[in-house]
Amino acid sequence: VEHGRPFLVNLNADPSLNELLVYYLKDHTLVGRPDAPTQQDIQLSGLGIQPEHAVVDMDNNEVYVTPLDGARTCINGSVIREKHRVRHGDRILWGNNHFFRLNCPRLANSPSSSEPEQKIDYDFAQQE
Repeated sequence: VEHGRPFLVNLNADPSLNELLVYYLKDHTLVGRPDAPTQQDIQLSGLGIQPEHAVVDMDNNEVYVTPLDGARTCINGSVIREKHRVRHGDRILWGNNHFFRLNCPRLANSPSSSEPEQKIDYDFAQQE
């Protein structure tokens, strides 16, 4: 895996399961169920997950999330219906209970990020 490549980590109510799943993003990452017609890079199941749920694209070190066919997708607590740019630390909710946090190592260590590091866990994401 390329050093500094953006990745998603899961957020879970159970601290022993929090941040256990790590998904390094490709230039074009598919999110959906294991039974989708096309193999999904990030496979999720459960309430509200569509067979082909969303696409995560990277373009010039920027990350974009696009929900497919009305699939429930929230960024930082707000429902999105079209392509949306996400940044380091943003929370993504797919379906009813699949929470993830975006980590962009290159941006996290940049001198321009003057905001103090905030604890972003499952409880924080759930309350948004």
